[in-house]
Amino acid sequence: MKKRIVLVAVLLLSIIAVAQEKNDGYRFSMAVDLGVQNFLGRSGISMIDYNQNDFSSMRYNCLLGFNNSKRFFALELSLSSIEAKYDNTLRESISIYGLGLLSENKLPVQEKLFINYTIGAGLLASSECIRYNSLDLDSFHRLGAYIKFGIGLGFDVNNLTIGAKEEIVEGYLQSKDLPSQIKLYQTPENRIIFSSITSLFLKIRL
Repeated sequence: MKKRIVLVAVLLLSIIAVAQEKNDGYRFSMAVDLGVQNFLGRSGISMIDYNQNDFSSMRYNCLLGFNNSKRFFALELSLSSIEAKYDNTLRESISIYGLGLLSENKLPVQEKLFINYTIGAGLLASSECIRYNSLDLDSFHRLGAYIKFGIGLGFDVNNLTIGAKEEIVEGYLQSKDLPSQIKLYQTPENRIIFSSITSLFLKIRL
């Protein structure tokens, strides 16, 4: 919990720094990320007690905000979709949505090459659709929150930036009871989500 509070505090300080920045070179920017998200350690992405310790998913991310030569502050929208299978009778489609704020800082390496580091925090929501035998059970939804830290390498080309980054995300989703038909598959209390994300990004300055 202390680590989460510290990261959120750092994010808020970055927001204040952006608001107080005297440089008038901020421009509206948008970015897209495409990568692979690995959920680790019997992650709490589902209330079903699966027989595996990790899941992988494609992750899509869109960022809208403002940046100058040093900072990028944005609203972040993300989606991860997981297909999970317990056995031939039980399977699940899980969608995880994120809505948050992100602060990015650039450290120049060469004239156009840079290293960036990011911090972010926001809300999570999940939708879980379960199929048991030939029966589609009512989908259910959970809410939560996340924090994350990332580091990347980028290259500026005129009004475009391209690069790759690695992020670590920690979050949680609220607990809910499974439908009565599959109650025996309920996982022990586990709401924590821990994952790593490897992605490519493209940013456009307008």
